[in-house]
Amino acid sequence: MAERESERIHVGIEGLDELMEGGFLKPSTILLIGPPGVGKSIFCEQFIWEGLRHNDYVLYFVLDFPPSELIRRMMRFNWNVSPYLTSDFPNRRMYIADGFSGATDISTQTFSEELFVKNPSNLDEVFSVYDDVIGKLASLAAENSTVRVVIDSISPILSTVPDLSKVYRLLRRLIVRTSLVENAVALFVAHLGMHGPLVETTLKQLTGNSIELLRKAEGHETRTYIRIEHLSETYHTTKLIPYVIAHDGFVMNPQALL
Repeated sequence: MAERESERIHVGIEGLDELMEGGFLKPSTILLIGPPGVGKSIFCEQFIWEGLRHNDYVLYFVLDFPPSELIRRMMRFNWNVSPYLTSDFPNRRMYIADGFSGATDISTQTFSEELFVKNPSNLDEVFSVYDDVIGKLASLAAENSTVRVVIDSISPILSTVPDLSKVYRLLRRLIVRTSLVENAVALFVAHLGMHGPLVETTLKQLTGNSIELLRKAEGHETRTYIRIEHLSETYHTTKLIPYVIAHDGFVMNPQALL
């Protein structure tokens, strides 16, 4: 089948793009869901590293851990994002929005106020920071570049804001805002099992696209699999695809589909 390269971007994980017509459709929002420890953040980090290598623009919204940890963890795979963070607007390629520190006693350190959510439970503030940065990146992205967005993860908001209807409204606003950027692709991360089947189904319905990372006990060992649950306007397998985390990130074995 023919790949629609002009409408898609590569994920950066060898073997995955070929299973979904060449990559993610532009624009789109994708829910990446799985239990803790299966490599969801690594998937996202590899996704943004692929973009930076090809002159894309990146917004990484961290809510599960401090921004410094993101930089340190990426260095483990020799993905040095520091040069993409040091330039000033409009030459800067990557922005990290800190939605973690405001919920703790951790100092904001050197992060500018426009990238810092003082109160992550204030959903209007979360959206305002997101809207401001993605608006800047959209104004810079050329026809042949992409705005890559990661929200890692939405689970803290789901766990701390008691009114789920307000959280769903925030997610709709984020998704609509992303869809207004012609070349934007966003990954929304969620932790499987933390919120219950009804919430997880709602998240999949809101984003419209979903990929699941799974861990299965098989004999005396545990194996990990990726399953493309649904991607709009895309022919793809829904079978389980084995993967491991190696020194260079995700390594897949699409020949061993289950």
